[in-house]
Amino acid sequence: MGPEPVPADDLGERPWAYPGAATTGPGLLTGDSYLPLGDVGPGGADGLLDGLLDRLLDRLGATPLAGRVAVLAVGSNASPGVLGPKLVAAGVAPVVPFVVAGVDGLAVGHSAHVSRPGFVPAAPFPAPGAVGTAVAGLLDADQLRCLDATEPNYVRRPVARVPRALPGAVRRHGSDHAFVYCSRWGVIAPPGAAPLPLMGQAALLRLLDGALPGLGLLGAGADAPSALRRLAAE
Repeated sequence: MGPEPVPADDLGERPWAYPGAATTGPGLLTGDSYLPLGDVGPGGADGLLDGLLDRLLDRLGATPLAGRVAVLAVGSNASPGVLGPKLVAAGVAPVVPFVVAGVDGLAVGHSAHVSRPGFVPAAPFPAPGAVGTAVAGLLDADQLRCLDATEPNYVRRPVARVPRALPGAVRRHGSDHAFVYCSRWGVIAPPGAAPLPLMGQAALLRLLDGALPGLGLLGAGADAPSALRRLAAE
């Protein structure tokens, strides 16, 4: 399979589409193109995927895997169409490998804040015993600084357990090279109950409107797009 064009995932224009179109398997973002690598095989210290990614990165003059860190993308950063434009806007090379890693002890819900475009973004929270997967972007130092600057409502922290199925060159560094962005505001949870799981914006607005009618999120027959636009305007 050859490179595919990356459509701009403009959540500023379409906040109800959050978190955007996440990649579903390993691949390489190269600006406005994305090369899926799902049929290459598993990673690992000597895996085929590892070697192929390093050859492609070398051909592009980009930082090799050994100079990159894994950042778990619990929200829109799992979308090449979101992450690529962030890097380009900051003047940073938009060449990023993506992998799907096994994650233990974390679940994903909603941060207790509204983003500037109006959507209620994702955030991780501890979930002992949970086993799942997450997209991980493998970022070099410049890309990591850029992402830090674009996430003012989050704090980047090392993961408690190194994700499974990371490329060997990244995994060997342990948790020093694997991070997740945690919300400064906590996550949304009903009183005395577990945090809400990640859901679509329309479903979340309906739930919040029913629990907190005083907010008037969906008052006067408003639909999700108009409610999110109002939140953005405020």
